[in-house]
Amino acid sequence: MKCAYCVHCGDLVTPHRMWRTDRSWRWCECQRTGTRWHDGDRGLLQVTSATGKAAIRVLSLNNAFLEPAVRQQFYGSHAEQNEEWRLLHDMVAENTPANYLFAERRRHCWAVIIRPGETGDIAFVDYTAARGDSHTSPGSSTDRAAAS
Repeated sequence: MKCAYCVHCGDLVTPHRMWRTDRSWRWCECQRTGTRWHDGDRGLLQVTSATGKAAIRVLSLNNAFLEPAVRQQFYGSHAEQNEEWRLLHDMVAENTPANYLFAERRRHCWAVIIRPGETGDIAFVDYTAARGDSHTSPGSSTDRAAAS
């Protein structure tokens, strides 16, 4: 799972889930940061920011951690539950391919913050070009009227 973080307004902006039929950009509250899938199946994300690459970060969460963390019920004392969370964290990091940032030999975490250009799966798009894209819809990711 990936989403863009706008350093101006603090909004998290996820690309449209139905990326095959909705290629529009999704925008943050202040309209300075946008994101969309280039290829959702391959995890290729496009991001843009009115103030350049320095004003945008991508939060990437490892699905191999998220899926069991949401499904799994940890039992026992708080200390025992905390240990289960740590074990899940370590298991995911150890079993992640070495070329992924989540991997044990890299960041060793199920959640990573990435700058555009730091990895091959996140492409920065010029803001003016993104705003002029015919697939761009008005409103922000949190504007329910624009989303319906």
